[in-house]
Amino acid sequence: MTSGYLALLLSAAPAALLAQSSSIPHGTYVRGAPQWLSMRGTSFQAAVMSSGGVPTGAATISGVVLGDDGKAVRALITAVKSGRPVAGGQNESNAAGSFVIGGLLDGTYQLCAVDHSGTYLDPCNWAETPATVTVSAKQPVSGYKLTVAKGAILRVRVNDAGQVLDKPAAALNQMPATLIVAVMTARHMIQPLPVVSKDSGGRSHQTAIPLNKAVSLNLFGKGFTLTDASGKSLDTALGTPVPVQIAPGQAAPPVTFTVGPVKP
Repeated sequence: MTSGYLALLLSAAPAALLAQSSSIPHGTYVRGAPQWLSMRGTSFQAAVMSSGGVPTGAATISGVVLGDDGKAVRALITAVKSGRPVAGGQNESNAAGSFVIGGLLDGTYQLCAVDHSGTYLDPCNWAETPATVTVSAKQPVSGYKLTVAKGAILRVRVNDAGQVLDKPAAALNQMPATLIVAVMTARHMIQPLPVVSKDSGGRSHQTAIPLNKAVSLNLFGKGFTLTDASGKSLDTALGTPVPVQIAPGQAAPPVTFTVGPVKP
């Protein structure tokens, strides 16, 4: 079974972009896709679980998540087991950054952290060396320090005065106009930018990206035309990569695009 959102991504994303991504294994689905969509910068890898269910055990990981600036981070912490069987668990860290994830099988886990403020980078998406922990029921891990890097805020504004993206499909067997805004992460994962606000003139997307590092922003979809701030038409079927880079201390303005209707 494939979640509605993952099916949408697979149908709308250009094959060339999906080919670069290691984040969508065959035969899996994104667990809890609606919750995933509401988070900033959530990793596909952190959400992927076996379609046959997630087995549980008696192992526990506890610790604290801190930014590389030393501040405690409130985040959704997810442990994803390496190898088979596919397993994992998740829990929220508190205001002090403390977290506990129980019910785990014995094994080695990769730890992902989705910062609710959108300030820090999920190590499952961006770290060159992901955080891993080996745990068993007889040897629980406590006091683990998970450090997440502070990122820069990437803002994308999509002007849509005609509300093309909010119109229903013309027929039951047709898909409505669908736009996906995403970046390709350092670990070759497709990370969509969630919509953080909408108004009568369009919508705004936002996520954190590494400081002072070029990142490929991609926009793709079906059922609309797309132009950049200069008025240049962009290919939404194949996807048009737009390089973005934000220097430390820079308050970067939104990267702006405009959606229009498909001409008959």
